Amino acid sequence: MPPKQKRPYSPPYSNTNKPQRAAVKPCSAPWAELLRNGTLLKQNTMSDNHCNCHEHHDEASQKSIYDQAFEKFNLQLSDEKVSEAVHRLVAENKEKYNTPEVKRQLLSTVELTTLKVTDSAESVLKFTENVNRFADEHPELPHLATICVYPNFAEAVKNTLDVDGIKIACVSAGFPSSQTFIEVKIAETAMALMEGADEIDIVISVGKFLSGDYETMCEEIQELKDTCKERHLKVILETGALKTASNIKKASILSMYSGADFIKTSTGKQQPAATPEAAYVMCE
Repeated sequence: MPPKQKRPYSPPYSNTNKPQRAAVKPCSAPWAELLRNGTLLKQNTMSDNHCNCHEHHDEASQKSIYDQAFEKFNLQLSDEKVSEAVHRLVAENKEKYNTPEVKRQLLSTVELTTLKVTDSAESVLKFTENVNRFADEHPELPHLATICVYPNFAEAVKNTLDVDGIKIACVSAGFPSSQTFIEVKIAETAMALMEGADEIDIVISVGKFLSGDYETMCEEIQELKDTCKERHLKVILETGALKTASNIKKASILSMYSGADFIKTSTGKQQPAATPEAAYVMCE
């Protein structure tokens, strides 16, 4: 028998047949408001032709909308000075806010989470029943804000949760690494919402951000917010991977401009995880 011939290697996509992601229109929301009022000048990066948006553009402008957005903020941040400011803030205010009223308010913002590899329908059921029991035993306390689970457990939480006002949050879009196709991210998010999620938690595409591919990172957030519609999209920056205060602020700006309803520090899967310094920069 003649030896089996190797099939010649060919890449999965050539330059001519590689599928293209749907392009976001040059003047599409949520950047549109900034473009309309002239705060930002949008480059037509989709083609050499005019974008036909009937908006005024400075054709000579060579700066991307992302760089123009960054210019509105102070990004020359010193990590050492941020650390000093945080320590000073804590020292000056720790006792001031160490009150029952503040603790009650904090309790009402807690997102109780189970995101373990060992999660199962049974464990999530018990987890949710514990929340019900706590509310029954402590009616004088405010309820938690949300229960957060993987998308495949949204229905189990929905069918078990008895406490009015607690939302169901699901991580989605390739959590925690965000390393998958945008089509998969959209499908997973849509299915989580269909199963009962009130809120969606995603992670920015950290690799794209660090490599300067702001356009793809922002378009992904926009597309996922479009999927969520009126339901909240919470965007996790994974601040431990961003390293510097300047990067954390840049990621915060891009996420908010791109449609995030809330921004968050960390998945807890990356070390360092959430830090007071990161939260300070995000709030500044």
